[in-house]
Amino acid sequence: MVIAIIGALIALLLPAVQAAREAARRMQCTNKLKQLGIALHNYHDTHAAFPASCGGKALRADATWAAANPNKGRSGYDSAFMYLFPFMEQTARYEKYLASVNADPGSTTFSYVVGEEGIDELKCPSDGNSKTPNRWANKTKLNYLICLGDQYQQTNVYDPVYATNTRGFFQGRWKYSSFSTITDGTSNTIAFGETCTPTVYSGLEIKGNVVVCWSDGTFVPDVCVSLKNPDHTLAGVGADIERGSDFSSGEPAQTGFQTVLAPNTPNCTRDWSRGIYGASSNHTSGANCTYGDGSVHFINDSINNATPGTSGLASASPTSGLSPFGTWGALGTADAGESVVTP
Repeated sequence: MVIAIIGALIALLLPAVQAAREAARRMQCTNKLKQLGIALHNYHDTHAAFPASCGGKALRADATWAAANPNKGRSGYDSAFMYLFPFMEQTARYEKYLASVNADPGSTTFSYVVGEEGIDELKCPSDGNSKTPNRWANKTKLNYLICLGDQYQQTNVYDPVYATNTRGFFQGRWKYSSFSTITDGTSNTIAFGETCTPTVYSGLEIKGNVVVCWSDGTFVPDVCVSLKNPDHTLAGVGADIERGSDFSSGEPAQTGFQTVLAPNTPNCTRDWSRGIYGASSNHTSGANCTYGDGSVHFINDSINNATPGTSGLASASPTSGLSPFGTWGALGTADAGESVVTP
């Protein structure tokens, strides 16, 4: 009888203990996002601009340097996080990055930047998968992404023809925003958000994996959001894209997200060139986001993302004007003339 009572008490206490542990992990995650906000502001204080979402090793804002240095880094495809290293207590790593010549970020030789355990400051304690190596056996996974706004037609590899304004806090390849260009206000514009990393590469988990939308004419958000099974897996063909797999890559599929579909909904790609990539987390009912002013807010996955009176989730990717994706879309745009209150 005593053993039975003890067992019952343990069963009652276990959920409370698990909830307390998750609350602690979520607080750690929030603190890391706050630190990213501080690093972002310190970068602006030094360079009078925010990092581009994608750019060259020497921080040159032109393609001439990349053409003359084809083996250096990604030759213009390095992520914003690489620029932020010196402001994240990663100066030694940054200096190794600048000094490198032939290291390929898609191979084990990339350990000169990655180190044995990757970068803990970019990993949320609630996602155990981010501590495992990616498909290249590198520990480059991350749980924090840059916000690209509500424009989802840009290419994954940022060919120059697609290197346009993303409408988000972070601009396209070799394009830099600043306090003066974020006219909607830094307190109304998301800079960073969360993602989960998947358990299986090219799998069908809603959080972390990506599903393929083959039909070009219907590559719009309402099609993407419908591609889920009753068991909350993705319905369709899994793409060979692993969200949050490489903090060095400036490709949107790796280090970016858009405020189109609400957090914890499907990620989709048309042809590995265009994608609808969202935020996600293992926290209950939403994900954390850092705003441009450095504050961190929890965004519920029930946030409105279809503005009444517009075509909403059937919209094509916007290029100007107000976002058709409701409050979520407005929080992602930097200069669309929108000022919204975080729900």
